[in-house]
Amino acid sequence: MSVVVNIGNQVTSFGIFSKNASHFFSIKTKEAASFIEYKLKLELKQRNLSIVHKQAIIISVVENFTTVYKTLLDKLTNKASYVVSPINFPFIKTKVDPTSVGADRLMNAFYANQTHKKNTLIIDIGTATTFDIIDENGIFIGGAITPGIKTMLRSLFQNTNKIKDIPLTLQTKTLLGKNTQEAVNSGLFYGHASLIDGMIRKLEQSLQIHLKKIATGGLATSIIPFCELQNEISIQKNLTLQSGALLAPYI
Repeated sequence: MSVVVNIGNQVTSFGIFSKNASHFFSIKTKEAASFIEYKLKLELKQRNLSIVHKQAIIISVVENFTTVYKTLLDKLTNKASYVVSPINFPFIKTKVDPTSVGADRLMNAFYANQTHKKNTLIIDIGTATTFDIIDENGIFIGGAITPGIKTMLRSLFQNTNKIKDIPLTLQTKTLLGKNTQEAVNSGLFYGHASLIDGMIRKLEQSLQIHLKKIATGGLATSIIPFCELQNEISIQKNLTLQSGALLAPYI
């Protein structure tokens, strides 16, 4: 069994993997340490699971909270947790600057390296939307980053006078909004979907290759259905956590 924790800017996701089952849950990242411990123990109890002496793997882009989660997991597993470090990660070859790559992007690339021996594009839709390419030899060759849909919405709130606190409607089908809320949701969803379509086409054109396309992240299931290329994109919501399970045997 392995325990994988993906510490994101807004949400921290947990994956508990055994031979026969996988369990996933999440909490807000910036909770108090005592609440994080309570929540994790509660989730384990409800599933009748124990993580004592199990390997914990931490994938974090929030340095201030990495130690909080590591201290907790070290205590609950009675074993030192492994923290993924892009600067010292010998499990995949890259052509990118390791000091500038988040651990989540590196692990997404590792997943593709382990599971697909072909040119692959991982689209991770979260606080930021990232596009990372792993070539047919399993080498992480680079990518692109754009603000995520919720980040764009917060920017609108902060920088406009008349657009305030508009709820994000995850099932919007209106392209031409008849009011500000409909217009903003249309722009966010169809606009972000068009951005994804455009990036895929640009990347394939630039590299002159066909890419296997995989989407992951908290908003993948909400955004990809708006894409023109949706039938070419498979959705694996827990891909980053699953990458940790694939890494466990190497540690």
